[in-house]
Amino acid sequence: MDKIPPWSDLLQELLTKIFEHLPSNSLDILSFRSVCKSWRSSSSSSSSPNPTIFPPLPLAVPCPPYYNQFRDVAVLSMTAIYALHPPNPNSIKDNTPSCWITFIDQSIREKLSIRKPFSKACYYLPRKFPRTLNLFSFHVSDLGRFYNLSYVTTPDGKLTKRCACFGMVRKVVLYKNGDEFVVLALSDEGELGLLRLRLGDGDDKLLGVMALTKSDWEIVHDGKGFHFDDFVDFKGKILAIDRRGRVYKIVVGVCSSSTVMSVISPPIVGGGGRRKRLVESLGRLYLVVRCYVRGEKDAYLKVYELNGNTNKWVEVKSLGDRTFFFGIEFSFSASKEELHSSYGKNCILFKERSFLNYNGVDDEPALFHNLAEHDLRIGVWRMDDAANVNVIGSCPGYSDLFWPPPTWILPNIKPRSKSSRRRKK
Repeated sequence: MDKIPPWSDLLQELLTKIFEHLPSNSLDILSFRSVCKSWRSSSSSSSSPNPTIFPPLPLAVPCPPYYNQFRDVAVLSMTAIYALHPPNPNSIKDNTPSCWITFIDQSIREKLSIRKPFSKACYYLPRKFPRTLNLFSFHVSDLGRFYNLSYVTTPDGKLTKRCACFGMVRKVVLYKNGDEFVVLALSDEGELGLLRLRLGDGDDKLLGVMALTKSDWEIVHDGKGFHFDDFVDFKGKILAIDRRGRVYKIVVGVCSSSTVMSVISPPIVGGGGRRKRLVESLGRLYLVVRCYVRGEKDAYLKVYELNGNTNKWVEVKSLGDRTFFFGIEFSFSASKEELHSSYGKNCILFKERSFLNYNGVDDEPALFHNLAEHDLRIGVWRMDDAANVNVIGSCPGYSDLFWPPPTWILPNIKPRSKSSRRRKK
């Protein structure tokens, strides 16, 4: 059997072609360039990525409907989740974490910022933290990405870091559908709406986006009869789940009012009175349900896998070496190897308010009640210890994945010489 050549041996012509079809945003370009030296050099000699492949972000779009008249314009942006590892893991000390999970925002063109994990706020970084972070200096794993919707208030034109809403936007998915791009938004009330984006010719602007009005948002589901809890782009298909645990396949039509929803799975038994969450892991779809309601006190969370043959939910008792992560507006999974830590396996990390009651009450207020404002408000639940959950600060090792930054991230600051101190005097 022939040996498969390494990725670094790909022909320059092929690398250039791949680069030209990348999504036209800085985060994906960084991921491409960080693979190896030959990939980096091929991107340097290439023209800019083809803007017709994917919309450049951030992007101005109309606000969803049911919103007040002073907030007409929204900004669609993206956040990428990376796991950074030191270039030489053997050189770090035993008590130093070998992985740092970063949430990198691109809310302004050509500018990236580090977001506080599981939060909409930016970090107050240490004074020694570098003003620029060269991702080529580390081993980088791309864990996932999600999209954000912020609004612009038209009277003074200022960008406000809040979610636009038709209700309140809970989650956003952006994907390519035929010859157009579609923004799907899920509200807190379980409504689902979509906006079609049309590419212009020549430059990287979208044709008529700023001229669109709220009427250009299409309501896929108005929340009557049932409510959606979550939805994901799963293998190029949009799948959504309602409060009973039924999965809907949503096929976006070529024109308004032609979108079709169809139920592809029966409901789950029980499931509690809290929002249900979906996550993809290794090409499989999982459902996570918050328990501790009458008759369901055997676990804090329950995990189900969708059987691809029967389209039925099957409860699972172990995630193997995987860890599931849930924020209010995203979910992703990672392996123990990606996290470079024995802590990262068979557990679920979740942000406060990720599994709200349907009346809007927090999932476990007592769990986060005594935390300071600057603390990470993240819960840790191990499937090996199914009945107990802890805050991340009380779980040694887990909090090191997020904050503070490990010492190998910070630049080496050399002490000043005696001669330099004398010159300063």
